Amino acid sequence: MTREKSLGKVLLSIVIAITMIGIPANIFIARSASASPATIVVPDDYTSIQAAINAASDGDTVYVRAGIYTESIYILNKNINIVGEDGAVIKCPASPNDVTIGSHAYDYVVGIFGGTYTSTNDTVWGSGNVHVNFSGFTIDCNDFVPGDRFAGILCYNVIGEISDNTVENVYVDGKETFGILCYGDMDITIEGNTVDQFARGGIGVNGGTCDIIGNTVIGPGVGVPVTWAPNGIQVGYGASGTIAGNDVSGCGWPGTDWCGTGIMVVDTSNVIVDNNYVHDNEQAIAVVDAPAAWGSPWDERTASNIIVSNNTVENNEWGLQIANDIDDVLVEHNNFYNNINDAIDVWNYSVCPATPTNVSIHYNNIVGSGVDGLWVGDYVTDTVDARYN
Repeated sequence: MTREKSLGKVLLSIVIAITMIGIPANIFIARSASASPATIVVPDDYTSIQAAINAASDGDTVYVRAGIYTESIYILNKNINIVGEDGAVIKCPASPNDVTIGSHAYDYVVGIFGGTYTSTNDTVWGSGNVHVNFSGFTIDCNDFVPGDRFAGILCYNVIGEISDNTVENVYVDGKETFGILCYGDMDITIEGNTVDQFARGGIGVNGGTCDIIGNTVIGPGVGVPVTWAPNGIQVGYGASGTIAGNDVSGCGWPGTDWCGTGIMVVDTSNVIVDNNYVHDNEQAIAVVDAPAAWGSPWDERTASNIIVSNNTVENNEWGLQIANDIDDVLVEHNNFYNNINDAIDVWNYSVCPATPTNVSIHYNNIVGSGVDGLWVGDYVTDTVDARYN
């Protein structure tokens, strides 16, 4: 079998998904000096979360007591905080809300939207940010089967934090489903969440800036007969930021054309992947430029200035791949342990004539690789600096 065929499997699947002692007072969103921020309590003041959101003004906090709330909620151009008490569950109803972003229609449990909403076709688009912090909930997606795509938490043009939530019971097979998915002009911190199962993506940010920190992301498993190849954490399509301190596992696909990936950085620049534990995936980490031959949107950007450092990459089928028209990649101080095939691959897909440039690989520990510790493809012309490993 040629190396191209043996690596065909790693052509990647790319996505275009408080315990209460009193009520928290340390909420930072500013409000007009003429009005004091209010705290609206569910179910004390309103029986549903959406009714409380509708009643809230900029700077207010919606505080949700423990209980199961079967509803699909949205925040549209309203600068508020939504905080769940320990035990607060938002459960997907039989007919959740939906919205179109770009070319896809999304059903969702929680939607947080800036920009402009057009009611005639349920579309969110354009510029304008919303400031929202959302924390402390279990999002029970109730195995809802969407018509097109689905997200537990869906964001557009959001500045704020999504923290300490659990997204669970996301439908796995047959549709493109996501845990937390963000588009547009984002400035978002996604921290301390657990996303357990999904078909297409665990946490994805496709635009703006992000810090994805300390999350646990669990895919459907390696070799599970799923329709879509899942990615655990993805930052791409112009988004920049940091992916740090996450635990990502269980992303795999049984076919040979695509590959489930733990952490993917695609078609973007200025991303740091640091101190993550990436284990038991098909592909652990991928830093790639999507081939222009695939057409829009993959022909719109290249990738550059990526740092992969201090990660533990263990018990995956493949370790790290750096592929196609990508420039300036630093790989340092990582531990690659017992990966079934290669620890590190630098190469290009057959449909992409451009190859990686300015790749430096230093001070890594590579132990127990089933095939190669480092493999550089035959068509890579730029020297890969791989000293001091």
